[in-house]
Amino acid sequence: MNRIPFLLALVWASLCAGADIRHVLFDFESGIEGWWGNPWGGGTCEVAASAEAKYGSGALRCTYRDVEKGANAVGPDLAADAPWRAQPWGGFSLWLRGDGSPAKLHIAIETTQDRSPDQPGGATFSVDVPLKDASWHRLEFSFSRLWNREKLRLDPARIRRFIFGATGSHDILLDQIGLEAPGRDCWAETRTQGPREGPGRLLSPPAWTQVGTEHLAVSLDLTPLRPEHDVLVAVACRLAEGVLEHRVTLTPGAVRTAEWSHGFSLSLTADEPALATVLIESPPGTRVASWEQSFVVHGPDPEAVVPPLPIYPVPKRIRRDEGVFRFAAVTRVRTEGVEARDVERTVGLFGREMASYYGRRVALSADGPAEMLCAVAPGTLDGGPERYELDVTPAQIRVRAQGPEGLYYALQSLLAAVDAETRSPREAVAPCLSITDWPSFPFRGVSVSNPTNRWGHPNDAGYPVEDFCDFLYRTVARQKLNKVVFIVPEGMRFESHPELASPNAWSKNELRRLVAFAEEHYIELIPLVTVLGHANWFTIKHPELIEPGNQHNIACVRMPETNRLIADVIAEVIEVFRPRTFHLGMDECWWRTLDKPPEERCPRCGEDWPDIVAGQATFFHDLLARQGIRAMMWGDMLLPEHNGGAPYHTARALPRIPRDMIVTNWSAGLAPDSSKRFRDAGLTVVRANSQGVPRAEAPYVIGNMMGLWSKVPWLTDTYHKTAAVYSYLAIPQAAEFSWNVDPSPGARGMQRDMLRERADSVLRRMALRSSPHAGAEQTPIPLARAVNEKVEGLGALPLGALHAARIRFETLDRVVFAEEVPTQIPVAARAAEVNVLVGCHLPAEAYDAFTERFRRKESMGGVDVGSVVFTYADGTSESLPLLYGASVLPWDRDLAPPYLYGAVGSVSVPGDAPEASVYVVQWVNPRPEETIVSMSLRTSGTEARPFLLAATRR
Repeated sequence: MNRIPFLLALVWASLCAGADIRHVLFDFESGIEGWWGNPWGGGTCEVAASAEAKYGSGALRCTYRDVEKGANAVGPDLAADAPWRAQPWGGFSLWLRGDGSPAKLHIAIETTQDRSPDQPGGATFSVDVPLKDASWHRLEFSFSRLWNREKLRLDPARIRRFIFGATGSHDILLDQIGLEAPGRDCWAETRTQGPREGPGRLLSPPAWTQVGTEHLAVSLDLTPLRPEHDVLVAVACRLAEGVLEHRVTLTPGAVRTAEWSHGFSLSLTADEPALATVLIESPPGTRVASWEQSFVVHGPDPEAVVPPLPIYPVPKRIRRDEGVFRFAAVTRVRTEGVEARDVERTVGLFGREMASYYGRRVALSADGPAEMLCAVAPGTLDGGPERYELDVTPAQIRVRAQGPEGLYYALQSLLAAVDAETRSPREAVAPCLSITDWPSFPFRGVSVSNPTNRWGHPNDAGYPVEDFCDFLYRTVARQKLNKVVFIVPEGMRFESHPELASPNAWSKNELRRLVAFAEEHYIELIPLVTVLGHANWFTIKHPELIEPGNQHNIACVRMPETNRLIADVIAEVIEVFRPRTFHLGMDECWWRTLDKPPEERCPRCGEDWPDIVAGQATFFHDLLARQGIRAMMWGDMLLPEHNGGAPYHTARALPRIPRDMIVTNWSAGLAPDSSKRFRDAGLTVVRANSQGVPRAEAPYVIGNMMGLWSKVPWLTDTYHKTAAVYSYLAIPQAAEFSWNVDPSPGARGMQRDMLRERADSVLRRMALRSSPHAGAEQTPIPLARAVNEKVEGLGALPLGALHAARIRFETLDRVVFAEEVPTQIPVAARAAEVNVLVGCHLPAEAYDAFTERFRRKESMGGVDVGSVVFTYADGTSESLPLLYGASVLPWDRDLAPPYLYGAVGSVSVPGDAPEASVYVVQWVNPRPEETIVSMSLRTSGTEARPFLLAATRR
């Protein structure tokens, strides 16, 4: 590796070919020209120049008086030809001094981006910040964190102006509004040295920022020194092959005028540890403060690993060899060191899958020859019980694992390899290969709700527990995830409080079947009953427990009756789940009583919010600990950047949280170093609501937990265009970067490219139903005599031969639209399965009304919009339901990635809407020995009208 350090300018500019790391748009040193007040919602709003600046002698004062609905301090339009528009920016920053009130400031960035094709220009992006802090403090926001009604991403080159809005009466100050390059803070371990008295103790440690792999910068706010003498700053940063050094003497005026910062140039090929020292002297020769800091500087992202076989998560080591192992009618398996119960959970599962999908039998062999050897040998492999080795040769399959969990994961990898290599279920084969694999993290999970849980709102369609178990097997177990945080309330029938259950809540026996399923698949089922916040699961039925002056989501936990009820529920949950770990919730606690007069607020609680959070966490932690159960909680109320800041300041409860608490941290987007902070506080941390653990965060967490925030995660079209993030489609990526570390240093959202890679393997297997009688021969079913319409826009599909989901179709220039009297399509043949290529048309004017009914979840399996009916020679028939959301969506609407839990594949339609899609839906014939005379397409009469493009039998 070559690295050439050199010194750069004192400011952040010109690090590379004139590119800035920070660009200040408004420092207000020359006044506030162009700013104006707009009291659009009543009252007054005025702007004025102020000498009370954070830096220099100029700031912007915004004064709001008696504003009822809203008022804005509006900035001038930024120059359309400004040079800064030519480079990328990651976010913006500013210094704010609030007025100490519990209110919030609404920061909006107005752009010239189109809100939609029919609404040109004027897209707005916003974030709210509290005004509680009356001292100067720096705020920085990633553009990706800003809210936009149309779900757009902000284009920094099209920023028009900044707007600051508020209601009520407030005086605030703003300074140094600027743009920030797309970088990441270095999470430094800091040790302070030197004098602990005097002005130096007021200084915050230096902040290190890395931008790409070429720039490293250090910055310091030196204004607390209020220097009378010059200030010497000496920086040394030691890396593997050299030291980056810089010394500068600043005048008192320079310290007061701007934040001090300095940039270094790097060339990195891999991650490296850095050890930095920063010394402050004033006057030079008199030490004021010094710090020693260690952190990691990140090199380029490693190239993505493309495995030679579609086995996911990608094994740590995998080699594809020549040849295949052919499964005979019976495969003999011998086990070594596997206890009887684990034989059933591992080899038994493998046998059931082979019989169901391929018609092959697996038989245990106590001694003698065997085609397959499965051994559990603790201590023989490096790593934990989930590590395994899998070797396949033409003559034999050998599996060795550290524990039974590793054997289970090895057989899941083998099943994925068999699926990848087998083209006909009647000829099951496994590719010859060698795998050594183990997980990077012990905690790999999802959080998911009981589908019969109301979440505090009437939504009462039932769902069979067996179907839910099947969903967890296909999406969680097959992806080698080992934890499910299961949201219980209202979805369970309690003996102590029967009034809490939803109409279709599961009984204790049904839930015991779920617990048994999880145990069979090496999944720890972690029940969640929230003990603070989100209280509507019991306050709707017990309004007497609501915090005075509040709504359903907050109960007064200082009423003895509240915690007695929660403890009753927890006791019954423990009885059923027998958990090792229990999640207490405790997120998003918003009391919302600050605008109430004191006489309307709760006399028990007052404003002791940090005490309430610490008290609930400790009380229920101790209740669980007495039963040998470890407690978990969400982390947002313990972070000032998230819900633990103003106005409730519950982050002050962090030192009082029991040290063996597991924190599920879903706040990394708002507080990037939060996992490190929790770890440094002595807590165990799981990254949560995320697509995986980035390599910068890996040292501080024990794993990752994806949040499926939908009652029906098997349906992708739920509440808005980002619904796919909360659906089963999020699991493959989260599983990949829970088993393996995400090579990216920072968090990433759901990647459609990754879904595309896994469409023919992971996603297809999730939807595929067993069809052991299906052969290799595929015969398209002619539709020429039944086609009745053309669909505008579908003409971009190729005509004739088309392959999707490993099925060959023959398409025409017209389709079969479902009609009240369906046309019979001749088949006159036997088939083990039929695959149909289908879509549906939902007129734009009917979309809102139809989806509103759909979103009520009247049917949790999807809305019946039609069916394909197969008629046998004896006049009887079987049907393939077409379910909106599960197996079909409107072909011409970009609602979600083009994959559905009930469709084995999809075909994207080229053109202006690349995500417009039609779907491959599999029908397994329950009577494969009987002749199918005909098939027909029927409609259920909804606005969503299905159509058939092609059909193929096997």
